[in-house]
Amino acid sequence: MVRLIIDFETYYSKTVSLKKMSYEEYIAHPQFEVQMIGWKDGDNDAESGFDVSEILAELQVKYGQNLENVCIVAHNALFDIFVLSRVYNINPPKVIDTLQMARHAHGVNQDKYLTGLSLKCLADHYGLNPKGDLEFMEGNACPTVEEKIELQRYCENDVSITAKLLEILLPKVSNVRTELLMMNHTIQSFISRGITVDKNKICKMIEEQESVLKNLLIDLKLTREEVTGNKSFKELLTNALNKIGQDLPTKQGKKGLIPATAKDDPQMLVLCDHSDPFVSKLTKARLMVKSFDTSINKAKKLVKLSSFNKGKLCPNLKYYGAGITGRFAGVGYNLQNQGRDGIGLALRNSLIASSGKSFVIADLNAIEARVLAWLSGQKDLIQLFELNKDPYSVFASEKMFNRAVYKPTDDDPNKKELKLMRNAGKTAVLGLGYGMGCKRFYQMVKDNEQTKELVETGVINKAKSKEIVDTYRNTMSNIKNFWFGCEQAFEHALESSTSSTCNTMVFDCVDGDILVTLPSSRKLRYSKPEMIAESKTVSTYNRQGKDEQIELSGTSIYYGKGIGLYGGKLVENIVQATARDILVHIILTLEQKGIQVLFHVHDEVICEVDNSQIEKAERIVQEVMSTPPTWAKGLPLATEIEISRHYLK
Repeated sequence: MVRLIIDFETYYSKTVSLKKMSYEEYIAHPQFEVQMIGWKDGDNDAESGFDVSEILAELQVKYGQNLENVCIVAHNALFDIFVLSRVYNINPPKVIDTLQMARHAHGVNQDKYLTGLSLKCLADHYGLNPKGDLEFMEGNACPTVEEKIELQRYCENDVSITAKLLEILLPKVSNVRTELLMMNHTIQSFISRGITVDKNKICKMIEEQESVLKNLLIDLKLTREEVTGNKSFKELLTNALNKIGQDLPTKQGKKGLIPATAKDDPQMLVLCDHSDPFVSKLTKARLMVKSFDTSINKAKKLVKLSSFNKGKLCPNLKYYGAGITGRFAGVGYNLQNQGRDGIGLALRNSLIASSGKSFVIADLNAIEARVLAWLSGQKDLIQLFELNKDPYSVFASEKMFNRAVYKPTDDDPNKKELKLMRNAGKTAVLGLGYGMGCKRFYQMVKDNEQTKELVETGVINKAKSKEIVDTYRNTMSNIKNFWFGCEQAFEHALESSTSSTCNTMVFDCVDGDILVTLPSSRKLRYSKPEMIAESKTVSTYNRQGKDEQIELSGTSIYYGKGIGLYGGKLVENIVQATARDILVHIILTLEQKGIQVLFHVHDEVICEVDNSQIEKAERIVQEVMSTPPTWAKGLPLATEIEISRHYLK
């Protein structure tokens, strides 16, 4: 298919620009103006012009009303296609974004000189024509003739750079057909789909939260400033604790012990449940005030962004947004990070299905644990999943507590104890699968609200943590061997510049980078890794639970900007990347079957379906999300589905 490369030049100033605003806000701003368009039609030279509407009308005559008979190419195409859609009512169905391709080829923030993967950085990296300077157009709504000529040169050069980048980057995109489809899906979701936002519910929630905070401060007879100020809060809490014979909780800082009064410190959560009413209320007020402004601003952002799109939020997800793995990241209002309680839960529930429709919300059950078992060949764990057994309960029962552990019902008299033990089993199965040591495991159990009581009551102590980690590694020997096998294959490929394998993974050294080919055929890239000889001191527990220091010497792997890599971390990347590829396969398959995936969060898809088609859609989603791709034969998948008018979880 013919490719049409485009680039819009738009008015910008110090206060009105994409550096200061979202796409939606920028294009809706009264000062926004499309000043010119540059384009390259097939093999023709780059052109540009100021009569944008007239130029687009000519292209529509040639390629269709929505340019459906050509593939649109742009760098940061999300913006250019958004302009086409919102300003000119043109919605191209086929789009290629060289910025997305660069993320795929180079990863995120790996290469020292490619931060952000801007057109300028990429042009310099690949030795293309230097990208020009547009400073003369800042705040310039009426350019002179000379400035217009300079703007045309600038724009045509950008188009030419984009064309060359397409030629360079396309061969670097692995599993190319699937990935190009997913890139396009990400763009089309933002451009043509929207999540209805219940503005009234959000405004009511904001009022309620402000009232709760106000009443809490009145009850304490304190001002907001006294609670938010670090010095004043420390004095208030210290005095309150001293009155009942207790000291301010501390944690280890760089130069010794410091107060543990940050909002993320687990000691603060403990103080929220303190028996002294004043200490409890003071701590709750501190945590609420600290998170209040951030949460309320997020709520206001959701309302604001939806106001630019007739009350609907454009689902903005960044393709290849998360490091090595290629997983997606949130942009603007971050759908990937909304929280599961308090204001976060209220914001989730404010996302509702359109009139006459419902959400089909489907989550891949324990996908990372399943993928890890499958990739490593841990057959006993695979069998548990095939039999629909709960591996967290099984491990907790047989390897941790030597008693029956299971998912309790609400009326189970041992509900609290069983939930604690199962959650500890979940922490073990998920965390220890990537090489976590006993000190880290103990700290995770201690800090987690859902397991910390096991530490407080002595059920899990330091010696028990050592026992649990050793037991995991002995019983999950294939997983343990997978860590070492992947690390050895990585090192062999790097040292010998030849292919090396571990199970189904293939490691290649290409131009000084290590490429890891996944079962899907997508490749993970580790930029310019090095093996450096060094000695390390590892802190652990012995069998008695005492601190122990182990001196290790050998070689360590570093890549990109000095990022450390070892077997467990490498396996974590491979597992998360494979889970991501399964999600991509599911999204594209559902779309092919006529089920619209409105947005997706981590390992979950949210489909919007007509109420008359709910049962049919649920069957299709169940089938698709329980069937592995052809490249993942033998991987047991399972899904949990909920039907709702609003976004749950």
